[in-house]
Amino acid sequence: MSCSKIICSKAHLKNPFYHTTNRGEKISICSKKAVTIALSIIIGLATFLVGGVLAFYALTAKLKASEIRRLSPPSQLKQIFDIYDSEYRPNKNMACLKAYFESPECEEHQRTAKAYYHTNDMEEIDAKRIMHQREPVNITMRQCYNKRKLQERFGHQVGVFNDSTAIKDNGEQFSKRPNSVVVYSKTALWSTPGDPSTKKTVGVISVPAPALDTREQPHYRYYCRNGKLSLPNYQSELKKQCKMILNIAIHHKEQYKRLVIPAFGQGAFLSALSDRDKVKARDEFYSVLLDEIKEATALVGKLDIVYSEYTQSQNDAIHGLFKHELHRKHFKVGHCVGDILTQAQEGDLIVNAWDPHSMPGNGNDGDASFDGAMGRGSAIALTQSPWLNPHLKYEAQIF
Repeated sequence: MSCSKIICSKAHLKNPFYHTTNRGEKISICSKKAVTIALSIIIGLATFLVGGVLAFYALTAKLKASEIRRLSPPSQLKQIFDIYDSEYRPNKNMACLKAYFESPECEEHQRTAKAYYHTNDMEEIDAKRIMHQREPVNITMRQCYNKRKLQERFGHQVGVFNDSTAIKDNGEQFSKRPNSVVVYSKTALWSTPGDPSTKKTVGVISVPAPALDTREQPHYRYYCRNGKLSLPNYQSELKKQCKMILNIAIHHKEQYKRLVIPAFGQGAFLSALSDRDKVKARDEFYSVLLDEIKEATALVGKLDIVYSEYTQSQNDAIHGLFKHELHRKHFKVGHCVGDILTQAQEGDLIVNAWDPHSMPGNGNDGDASFDGAMGRGSAIALTQSPWLNPHLKYEAQIF
């Protein structure tokens, strides 16, 4: 780099980027160019390092998962479920899971598995990390598993949203925003866990509902401002999740008879909100879900819409309006009350109220949630997690 003659004034001694229009006080642009080049190099190196760390994590996770998959099916299940605290394993259904895992049917179902993410939220490499770097069990931020064993098996001790060092491809922390990944697969479901004669084939869409059960949740500050629910942020996430659910349902509408939808995120996940904000959240949920279903006219005449609840509804007025509005759009609408395992039918497409941190099925036998019931009596841990499913694919959503 060649430089013109430099004549410095007192101002230049204080600020090397000082510029004057006086012809007798020309300033060299060398320093400014040098700093610009240096900054570009630093930014380039930082980007390279972030990308390198992400690639290294993805490679490490893939290698560790492949090591487990080289084991026999029973040994694979043991390697995974030994990480869980004993009371949170699917103990009652373990024999059924082992038999299913060794069957051709399991691989057939695994090949249907796909993880969906929104292009505005992340790149594919981020979605893969969210799926790989998970916690076996997380119930109200209680991590009910052996962290040492998780480290040995998969190279991490906590999920990506609880890892302050976890950085996305764009340099943003995973914990800053929800970054939802929704997973679909066919799978087996047993109405009575442990009884092979009660097995059915269903489709499951696992949706990580907004977690507001405690202020310790990493995304609490995204959804709440000054202790109050931020409806724009909450609504935005619900819309994305509902759109993904309906897009998946439309894509698979010929394979199923009913779309079974619980009030995902509207029970225990609202525990940290005030009573007033709980009402706002539930009203918003029904409003967004209703609007998105009404737009999904491709499902009319193909899938019945079935609303699932554990106990008899306490919101009859809302449900009545919900049913009335969908009938006006020519949807067939149903309602089931009770344990999803006993209410599920062959050919159902079930929306699972998943946890943002955990494996599909979360705390299984020790978990009273909808997700826990699905863990107790279905094989979603085997078909919807890259820990056990080498066929899981990824697809970006744009809407």
